Order: sequence, then C-alpha cells, then structure tokens
Amino acid sequence: MWSLPDEWLATRQTVGTFRDPWSWYLSFYSHLKRENHTADLAAYGGGKLDFESFLYGATHGRGPHRMCGLVYLPYANGKHFADSGLGLCSWMHRHFYAERFPSTGYDVRWLVDVKIRTDRLTDELGALLGGDASQWPPRNVARNKPPIETAYTLDSSVWVALADREYIAEFGWEAP
Repeated sequence: MWSLPDEWLATRQTVGTFRDPWSWYLSFYSHLKRENHTADLAAYGGGKLDFESFLYGATHGRGPHRMCGLVYLPYANGKHFADSGLGLCSWMHRHFYAERFPSTGYDVRWLVDVKIRTDRLTDELGALLGGDASQWPPRNVARNKPPIETAYTLDSSVWVALADREYIAEFGWEAP
C-alpha cells in the first residue's frame, strides 16, 4: 500500500466522498455484474450470482480476499473483511479513507479533512470550491442499475442496517 508524504498532506486539504450503504452495495453489485466478475459475485453469494445472495455475503462476512484482481490488505480491526465483523461497505470505506490500526468496535480516525456525502455532493463540493457545482457535467454516472426502491426486501435492508450500523449512524443515513 502506498501513502502520501506527511509534508505534502500538511499543505493540502483532503476530501473523501462517502455513499450511503444501500446505494453502495447496489452499485458495487452492478459493477461486478457489468464487468463480468462472476467469481467475486459467487464468492459473496455462496455460489449464487443474484443481488440478494451477494448482499447477504457482503453483510455477513462472506467474500474473497481478492476482488476484481486486487488484493485488499487486512484493515478494519486489523482483519480482512471476512473476519472484521463489519459490512463490506464500512470495511471498504475504512480500508481507503481511515488510519490503519488495530482496534475494537468502530474506533476510527478518518484521514480526510472534509467528508462529503455523495447524496449532497453537488452542494458540498460547490461550497468547498466556491462555485455552483450544479452547472458541472456529471461524471461516472451508473447505467443499467436497478432502482434502489425495488432492489431491497425488508430483510435485506435490515442486513445492511445491522452490518453497517456505526457507519450509518456517523453519517446520518436512512434506509430507502
């Protein structure tokens, strides 16, 4: 894993974007499916490739140590995802945006100065940069993703709420 020099970071403000876990799981599943990462989908889904099977695995510690050809180093609580006790969304955000140290619970020190929720991206980024971000063209827009309102059952929505509860509480998200 690489890191930026402290003297470089000391002179800059770092920004991280954080997505609600329900949208994140659906988007990640859609990405894996669209890019034909069937081995990863099967690892999360216990051999099945449907969204609910994937979601169950991603919220119950079932999944590979490799994803999309990348090896993710142990992180959350000093553990790989499958052993972390966290939902995959929480684990991934900690993996990329937080200090790596063994701990218990959700004791995390984010390594970003500004945390922006993606559902408020336009307003918060515009305020940060001093402009009207609503005039900027959208980038990296997902296509062919099922609507979030129909993707989740009551049970599967609860899986996310439980697996990512501390992350949800920190950012104040509500289930769709």
